[in-house]
Amino acid sequence: MSLYSSVAPMRIRMLIVDRQTLFCEGISSLLASSPDLQVVASVDDVDAAERAAVVTMPQLLWYGFTTEPQFVADVNRLSRIFAGVPIVVVDQTPSDGRLLLALREGIRGYLSTRQSCSDIASSLRRIAGGERAFAPEVASRLSISSDGVRLQRPTGNAPLAGLSPREREVMTYLSLGYTVKQCASLLGLQPSTVDNQKTRLMKKLNVHKTVELTRLAMKHGLVGAEGNVSTYAAALAPLPPLPTSLPSFMPALHEAS
Repeated sequence: MSLYSSVAPMRIRMLIVDRQTLFCEGISSLLASSPDLQVVASVDDVDAAERAAVVTMPQLLWYGFTTEPQFVADVNRLSRIFAGVPIVVVDQTPSDGRLLLALREGIRGYLSTRQSCSDIASSLRRIAGGERAFAPEVASRLSISSDGVRLQRPTGNAPLAGLSPREREVMTYLSLGYTVKQCASLLGLQPSTVDNQKTRLMKKLNVHKTVELTRLAMKHGLVGAEGNVSTYAAALAPLPPLPTSLPSFMPALHEAS
């Protein structure tokens, strides 16, 4: 008999950030019997997640989608605070727009609450192991290569089928309330370039106002239907500056992994 045969396998420490308390309790209970997945803490906001991480040293971060504006702010902040820790977004109703935003922030996985627990657990293991995992609703339309992950454009006669991937990105940000200047900053482009793309895509879609663009984006799943443009824009206020050094748990985390 091996000297180590009775030693339990090391479990993947996962921190859950989700405002849906009942769902969190359910997933924690279901994963409790897993031999290699451990929910070390469950919190309901980013500030609490940062505090909990110092104690729990998570190796995987679960973020449960709530509303569109909060998603924009939270994912941006989490990806900066937890640099080096795989993050998975779990969404009730996956949308192309939220997927694009998540991919831009370097999120490793985008799952759906419609998936079975065993499927989610399997995906979490893959993400913790350095792979990517996506909900079936979007996985078939993703192109994964050494250059990264891209969402393929729709096919057929769908209104958005004639848009380039970049135009779809611009449309997503505009529909969420970003200005042309903010879009340019996020995409690493000149404002004039984004403005030209905005003009082209609106011409292709035969719309003349941003509010019409937003309605079309909602109708075809680029963004959710929570709130309106002014609500989205409220989430785009400058984020508070982050510390110049990594949180104290980070060195220990990387040594332990």
